[in-house]
Amino acid sequence: MSDNLFNQRAETLIDDYINAPRSHANLLILTLYGDTICPYGSTVWLGSLIKLLSPLGISERLVRTAVYRLSEQNVLKSQQQGRRSYYTLTPRGLRQFDSAAKRIYAAGPPAWDGKWQMVFTNLSDLEQRQRESLRKELGWLGFSRLREGLHVHPTIDSVALQSMLKDREVHQQVALFEALATGNEQASISNQLMARCFETQPTDVLYEEFISTYQPIMAAAQQSTPLTLEYCFLVRTLLIHQYRHILLREPELPRELLPLQAISLQARQLVRQFYQILTPQSDAYFLRTTESDNGSFSRPDEVYYSRFGA
Repeated sequence: MSDNLFNQRAETLIDDYINAPRSHANLLILTLYGDTICPYGSTVWLGSLIKLLSPLGISERLVRTAVYRLSEQNVLKSQQQGRRSYYTLTPRGLRQFDSAAKRIYAAGPPAWDGKWQMVFTNLSDLEQRQRESLRKELGWLGFSRLREGLHVHPTIDSVALQSMLKDREVHQQVALFEALATGNEQASISNQLMARCFETQPTDVLYEEFISTYQPIMAAAQQSTPLTLEYCFLVRTLLIHQYRHILLREPELPRELLPLQAISLQARQLVRQFYQILTPQSDAYFLRTTESDNGSFSRPDEVYYSRFGA
């Protein structure tokens, strides 16, 4: 056990993650690609993935199985250089990442023009596989279901929505509408009624647990020097992985529809602050540990350095 308070709490966090009921390794790999690998050029050696994830209890066998499954799902693709395999996101994987990243790394809730976006489909026109896929995807995008076949969202990115519908090959069976209340008085009433359709209590509980976990680790990081590079990388990966898990299950509501002291806003502020503390050391560890297909990584663009409004 280290005598550095940040290291101690990082070790406890990692042990708790390893000993918790295991989530799929492919989800952690997707977090790693979206959070760190994509900004640096998207392609890494399989051996590097194995090395990066090993301290989190992900075995070599699990990594190999996960990248194989993600390749089957057309999210990752591989290329060979001699005996080495390198993996990168496919165009479909990049679209999924871009859509999620806009929510994960935003400085705050999205701006809102008062309009509601509606997705309508006749379920009898869809196969069971398509219905289930569409339901999950709309949920991940933050839609709320008003009834079977009718989903609503206040701020959805229409380009991301249409790309998803085309990817799932259901764009010919789905109609998109915009709705707007008639007059200011009706707008206030409709917003109150519509906001009740979005269930936030389950994610509020998860946010409370998330804050109670990471607030002490961030406090320790603010008090400890120097910060160990590897622990910064591992803590940042788990921070975003667990935040992403909650956020993408939460309806994406604008500030106008949230309580003033919404727990989701408190969680976002914590992630924003802690992310900025961890990033310099986390990036240094990644670059020191990881190999790309061409021997060096590209410099991230300004979007990377402006995450969370930095």
